[in-house]
Amino acid sequence: MSSFLCGVPKNFCQGSIKNVSFGEGIKTHGSSKQAFQCHKAYLLQQGYKQIGSREFQQPGEPILVLSKESHFGVRLRSGKEDNRDMPSGRTGGFILIS
Repeated sequence: MSSFLCGVPKNFCQGSIKNVSFGEGIKTHGSSKQAFQCHKAYLLQQGYKQIGSREFQQPGEPILVLSKESHFGVRLRSGKEDNRDMPSGRTGGFILIS
């Protein structure tokens, strides 16, 4: 089963704790959609206003566009040790538009 990183600080992340190759106790999500929803919730908590399905903006700031839900987050794969995951090739995140 794959897991995904959302890019949200650990104390704001809604994921579950998992050990990965680059650190212990990283929070991960079961799908890219869950990672997207977690990042969306974080942006709203930080004062961003949602202006589209994937677009967010703070007053006077550039528009932040998140990747599609199906491509969002860093996919993790099983590492050499079965209890630790490591990043896979595909990543997705956000784009700033001024």
